[in-house]
Formats: sequence, structure tokens, C-alpha cells
Amino acid sequence: MIREQDIEKIVRLVDGQLSPTEASELEAQIKADPELADEYRLQKSVSVLLQNVLKADPIPVPQSQKDYFSGIQAKIQKRNDEVKAVVAEKNKFWKRMAQARRIWAPAIAACVILSLAYVYEMGPQKVAAASGYFEVETGAGFSTTTLESDTICIEWIDSSYPDFSLGT
Repeated sequence: MIREQDIEKIVRLVDGQLSPTEASELEAQIKADPELADEYRLQKSVSVLLQNVLKADPIPVPQSQKDYFSGIQAKIQKRNDEVKAVVAEKNKFWKRMAQARRIWAPAIAACVILSLAYVYEMGPQKVAAASGYFEVETGAGFSTTTLESDTICIEWIDSSYPDFSLGT
């Protein structure tokens, strides 16, 4: 158990208020006793903390209630001005988007109508061919219902095995 006199000596050691002989004696005790060593570290950290607090700039205190509230009002007004600037910028962006919509909406509608007309004119067989089916000339004629890879396989089988019949 640490005595109050020991804590006072440690505080004076940390503050540099002990004579060199007293300081060396106390440092020897601190090295020998873990409790004193813990207390020394604690008092050292408290001393550093207090020094940092004393070095810090003081917080300005308003001279009157009027000055205090006028400062708050100025901060609120500054924030309101910042918000108004952001809102104005967003409004400007959406106005530009609305103007662009007037130009692009008719163009997109025209593209959709032309695409639909193209698909209608091609007919169902040509639309199927455009989506992965190909018209390929084979030995038996044209085929629009087989994939190109199927046709190539069939031709290879026909050329490699002339006696093989697919049952057609």
C-alpha cells in the first residue's frame, strides 16, 4: 500500500522539486517497488496532461450576452448561405437536365419507333436468324432453323462418313 507521503514525494520528483540526493533515493525506491513505479508513471502522465492543458490557448469568453448570441446568429446565417448555394447549384443542374430532355426524348422515341418498324419489316424468320440463327448453305440447300455450329458438324459428318445416314 502506498502512503500519502510517498505520493507527495513522487509528485515533487515529477515536478523537479526534490534535491538531487532525495531524487536519487526516491528513484532507487521506485525501481525496487512495482507499486511505486506504477504511481510514478501515473503522476508523470498527469503532469504531462496538466502541462498540455496549461499550454493550450484559452477559450474566448464572450463579453456580453448580445455578443454571444450575435456570434451564434452569424454562424447560422453562414450555414444558411452555404445551403442556399448548394440548393441553387442542384436546381441549375436539374434545369439543364430538363432542357436536355427536350432534345433527347424525341430522338430516343424516334429510335424506338424505327427499331420496331425494322423488326416488323424483317418478319419472324429473319428476327430469329438475327438472334443467333444463321442462314447457311449446306449440301442439301439453305437452312434457317439450325445454328451455324450444328450445320458445320453435320457437313463434317457427311464429308467424313459418306455411308452414314442421319435418317433424312
